[in-house]
Amino acid sequence: MEWLLGLALAASLAGMFTPWKELSDDLARWLPRLLAALQMAPFVALTYLFMSDDIGYELVRLNGGGEMPLGYRISAVWAGREGPLLLWAALLALCGAVFGPSGRGETSVLFRRLSHGAVLAVLSITFVMEPFRPATAGWRSQLNPLLQTDLMVIHPPLLFLFYSLCIMVTLHALAAILSPEEDAQKLLRERATPVARVGFAVGTLGIGLGGLWAYTVLDWGGYWAWDPVETASLLPWLCLVLFLHLRITPGRLPSRWTVALGVLPGWFAVHATMVTRATGVWASVHAFVGDGTSSERPQSAIVRLMELRGTDIAGTEVTTYLVILTVTLAILASWLMIRLSGLEIDRRRWRISALISLGFILAVPITRFIFVNIFGDEVSPVESAPLWAFVALCTLPILTFLFPPQVGLAKLLDSPGRALSLIGVIVMFPHFDDPSVALIVALLMLLNVSDRSSEGTVWTFLGVATLLCALYAFLIDVQSAALGLLLFLWPMLVKQVDESQTLTDAARGLLLRRSQLRFARYTPLVVGGVFLLLTWMLMLASVDGTSLGAHETLGAPMILALSAAMATYGWKDTVAPARVPPLLLFLLVLGLVLGAGLNLTLPGDADDQLSEFVTRGTIVWLLLPMLMVAIPSIARLAGKNGLRVRDRWSIAGARSALAHTAHFGILLLLVGHLFTTTLIDRTSPNHQVVLPLGEAISHGGLELTFTEWVLMDGGSPEFEERFKVGDGFLGASIEVRDAGSGELIDVVEPGMLRFDGWGSFPRSEVDRTTRLTGDVIFIFDWSQTQELGNESMLGGPDSLDRVRLTVYELQGSHLVWLGWSIIVLAGLGNALLSFRTPKTDAE
Repeated sequence: MEWLLGLALAASLAGMFTPWKELSDDLARWLPRLLAALQMAPFVALTYLFMSDDIGYELVRLNGGGEMPLGYRISAVWAGREGPLLLWAALLALCGAVFGPSGRGETSVLFRRLSHGAVLAVLSITFVMEPFRPATAGWRSQLNPLLQTDLMVIHPPLLFLFYSLCIMVTLHALAAILSPEEDAQKLLRERATPVARVGFAVGTLGIGLGGLWAYTVLDWGGYWAWDPVETASLLPWLCLVLFLHLRITPGRLPSRWTVALGVLPGWFAVHATMVTRATGVWASVHAFVGDGTSSERPQSAIVRLMELRGTDIAGTEVTTYLVILTVTLAILASWLMIRLSGLEIDRRRWRISALISLGFILAVPITRFIFVNIFGDEVSPVESAPLWAFVALCTLPILTFLFPPQVGLAKLLDSPGRALSLIGVIVMFPHFDDPSVALIVALLMLLNVSDRSSEGTVWTFLGVATLLCALYAFLIDVQSAALGLLLFLWPMLVKQVDESQTLTDAARGLLLRRSQLRFARYTPLVVGGVFLLLTWMLMLASVDGTSLGAHETLGAPMILALSAAMATYGWKDTVAPARVPPLLLFLLVLGLVLGAGLNLTLPGDADDQLSEFVTRGTIVWLLLPMLMVAIPSIARLAGKNGLRVRDRWSIAGARSALAHTAHFGILLLLVGHLFTTTLIDRTSPNHQVVLPLGEAISHGGLELTFTEWVLMDGGSPEFEERFKVGDGFLGASIEVRDAGSGELIDVVEPGMLRFDGWGSFPRSEVDRTTRLTGDVIFIFDWSQTQELGNESMLGGPDSLDRVRLTVYELQGSHLVWLGWSIIVLAGLGNALLSFRTPKTDAE
């Protein structure tokens, strides 16, 4: 089977170097399909081996299982390290063939080459891992019990498809950057937007199914917990939201913003993959596959990632991702500096430097295969190279711009102010505690000093936002943040203030409908960008554990601004412009009074402190009034646009109606999130309850009675009817009644599913009861598993007279799933409309 992988590598190389312009029409039509089929063949072959349970291969021996249902055997393909990469390569090949432009222009050809290069990079990493290696032992293991579920069959493939679509958007943007064609950047939105719409729909579905998995199968107690892997998967989704919102921004946007936001989805998709597969760098509940880590580790994620360089094959994989991220960021930053500065440089020389850096991506896995796999060295020369040489090769496009023969850094720093700002950041670079923050701040300062337009304040804003977010995440100290802020802000502080517009004039502007709509349209971009930056910084800081309070506390003002923007937009034809600011101010004050002033009772852990001054209830009350007003206003707007489309069909009208429907779903989901995540402290002992046998115990608004143990052996009719996998079940039957009326609501049976295979462990089986106000989750306490297991082997657990449970009452959980379903359906509708050709539609 190894030869199929070699054939796929050859097909990728052929795709990179094929003279696409010179092919005949017939050859240009079927060759991309043939190459895609060859690139997908290794994944198909590995899937067949798992379906047939061929334990002569190491991966099947470790993760397969002939007794598992067929779907679970297929899902075992992407349970290890090698299978997911073959799946990713196959999906990248498929997306490249489906969403690649069919023209013969320089940009179209460049996209094809980049697309095949992306597949080649993934296949090269996989080739070094030897996915088709023969089995090395006679005994066999089995798929991790936590992964033997229906959602394992669909959730990971959907996420990898989502990442592949994000990368297609990025490759379109890179092709526009590197193409010599004059109109390449103008065509980017037309080519990348349909892919972004499909990616948004697939990403919403995939991430939501992951939340459903945590909610209904795993014992995590909710759909979201800001775990680093969860957060990393959200970041490319946010990038797609920002990219798609460029279409509704008033005025004609410079193409550089389309290009910049087009690069980010794929960048964060690779970043999310790196977070998931960087063994031991982040403490995550998603660590289903890992080798363990030492307790003595640096606090910086980037330093931990660099420590993996040259260690093992996992280190080679992570190093490749680091090179991809650095090279892509260097190409984007250098292109922006060229555009912003207006300096004349040798564009051809710059493009060659960018292509050399892209080629360095392939050098990492290829040199490992040659020097380690073939010659038996301990490490490849590329991975063992000095750090300065490593960084120089990754940032070659920036160096080419800064140090060309014709221009040089001196012309860029043509004023003392620019020179002082850049030199200050360079001097401060070693004093930043986190190298990733230092790198981003340095790049933003380079962009700031490159900008010759009057709009340079955007880089100042981004620099300030980065430093504040990093300070909030404890990635840098207060002194470094203060000095960095001064370097970005001092030109504005010494600049003469324009007194032509008074504060009164600015306030009057807020009463104009035009200004209000401008606020409503720009807020998703500004707030979304800052939220993206903040979330990324908090994720970088979560190397040893997640801080839910950090995410929820600083995210609240951004959700408040977004809700205010949506309410303002929804009022555009119903509320007089002069009344909008007072209404928004009233809703803000109302939230503060209800939360901080009156401290009205809320369900869950409302009084729990998220920070020194803020409780969970304070945050929820701050947001609820604005959200509850924004929801009906957006719903009315979506319904109005829907009726208009029904009367007179147009693709543009349908897209607008679906976009507002998605906004409505997001608002519903946010309200549900407040009640199921913000208000719930999953570490609190208040959610733990001990139920003596036959005794009714009040918990919240419920009365719980443990009536009997439930013991099932694998193979029994009752077990076979309830479970698809496992060798036995041990649980507790619990009557759930209303504490006031005593009426029986439900009977639940949480417990543990036993797996007797080699290296297996029991799996918690969560049960839940559904009420009108939301779900109640019942989780069997893992700490009593061994005790109950010993009792069951001695004849049954009858001697144990009590059961320990964790119970979460998640009021408002229905809003989460309703909102998510609405977003998915609206996103799918908009994705389908992207493939409609508006021949007769009036757009």
